[in-house]
Amino acid sequence: MKMRAVILARASSGKQVIEGDALPDQIRQCSNFIKKQTWLLIKVFSLVESGRKKEREFFQEVLDYCKNPKNKINYVVFKNISRFTRGGGRDYLNLKEELQKHGVELRDIFGTIKEQVNTLAPYDLEYEWSTYSPSQAEETYQANRAKDEARDALTRMIGAEIGYVRKGYWNRNPPYGFSNHKIETARDGKRNILVESPKKSFFIKKAFKLKLTGQYSDIEITAKLNSLGFKSRRFCKRDKRTKKVIGYGGENPLTVKGLQRWFQRTVYAGVICEKWTHFQPIKAQFKGLVNIEVFNQVNLGEIRIVKEGDNLQIKYNESPKRRLKNNPLYPFKSSIMCPVCGQPPLGSASTSKSGKKYPAYHCARSHKLWRIPRDKFHQTVYDFVKSIKFNPTFIKLFEKVFLEVWKEKRAEKVSESQKAEEYVAQLLSEQKMALDALKKAFSDIVRKKLESDVEDLEVKIKRARSDRVKKERSEIDIKLAIKYTTYFMEHLGELLINEANPLQQQQLFGLIFEGLPTYNDLVNRTLKLAPIFLLNSASKASKRQLVTPRGIPSEILRVNFSSPCSHENTLSKES
Repeated sequence: MKMRAVILARASSGKQVIEGDALPDQIRQCSNFIKKQTWLLIKVFSLVESGRKKEREFFQEVLDYCKNPKNKINYVVFKNISRFTRGGGRDYLNLKEELQKHGVELRDIFGTIKEQVNTLAPYDLEYEWSTYSPSQAEETYQANRAKDEARDALTRMIGAEIGYVRKGYWNRNPPYGFSNHKIETARDGKRNILVESPKKSFFIKKAFKLKLTGQYSDIEITAKLNSLGFKSRRFCKRDKRTKKVIGYGGENPLTVKGLQRWFQRTVYAGVICEKWTHFQPIKAQFKGLVNIEVFNQVNLGEIRIVKEGDNLQIKYNESPKRRLKNNPLYPFKSSIMCPVCGQPPLGSASTSKSGKKYPAYHCARSHKLWRIPRDKFHQTVYDFVKSIKFNPTFIKLFEKVFLEVWKEKRAEKVSESQKAEEYVAQLLSEQKMALDALKKAFSDIVRKKLESDVEDLEVKIKRARSDRVKKERSEIDIKLAIKYTTYFMEHLGELLINEANPLQQQQLFGLIFEGLPTYNDLVNRTLKLAPIFLLNSASKASKRQLVTPRGIPSEILRVNFSSPCSHENTLSKES
């Protein structure tokens, strides 16, 4: 009766299988060995998993199959001991003894593992102590050597990669928006860095830009990027055992959590911060998609990259300030500060014995109670805002600067429109392919699936076309935009008193003043206006002052004219 054998072929990683031919070569050599021994080949096990792990999912299947008495396996054949295990001599001997208890022996094609010898064979007797493996010392040595080789190889490879990462190079898959690129360096040889991938980086830059304005929530930014045709990377789905391609995944729309992960990834600011750097920031050898200042502003102080001399530091806000609730009854509590402590006041109403309420702004943070009735507080703000006027010469100068800003904004809208057009064309192409496949399909199940895909694509096309039309309409007439801008400059009070949008109101107050004013500053007129408003008393101003006042992002100055203005009727009458 012929002996029954199985083949164990193993590769340590999917990369060996994809780039090399490790498994087929092992199977061919083991098959030739079994033929020479005149054994019967029962099954071939092809595994792609590390030989160092104690608990190996697919390797355990091999052991269970061989130990099952129904299969009547006599030998497990592999190329060498390192293909069987890299857990060292102790692990190898334990596995070998476990199989021997079920009558299964190990064999390698190089003959390292020898047949067991019974020292009492001449007497036709056998005891447990009389049976031994004469090659056990060599087998243990080879098993320990396999473990040492794995450790040494990983130490050399991973150690070198860690060193290069700490120098600012990149040794992993590229984040979305980047691609890997090899460069020649003077000291470090040929190294890998990240370079911008224009089609994908568009979405990263757009996300940061929209977030920086403070006008959009994360949900709105996510929806906007998806309407521009964002899709995640496509990737191959591989069989867990053999790593062969069995399908494709990815190409999904952006999620809010995915967007928030973008904002917190320091690599987009050209800074590497990960486990290999002990989570200390390292200036990368490549440019980020945004600068550090933009990264810090987008993350609202919760995470900041700080330059300390030539070094970088990551700082986290462990006790962030609690955001004030936007109560429409007290719209100025985030814009006008308490004159005693300089902090935002509170707004609430006290109730008299008769049940009448007396709303007021008040503050008592470690100081005596300061309290101003709400109506008086509001009247003080209104009187001050009405007193702010622009110099007519400033308005003319602003129109010139506005033209430059408008050109940049229009170029951005054109780019968005082109992206939307490309997305529509892509969806139409996918729909055509699905229809062609539907015509050739004979299976009812396949036809129903294709019909469902065509319907989904039709919905996406309608939505994409609608978004495209909105973007095309947003390219407004320059004269109308200037009229709207001039109107608000002549009626500044209507723009500043925006009780419906406290966040925008707070930004505008921060634009006018060097610091948010206190209530006493408004009463006594002792506040400091930002440089852009010194034109009331100064005769000259620079374009830099007009476009980027100190401490305010330039995006805040770029008013969005894509939707009809609420003052359109008033403007048309005065025009």
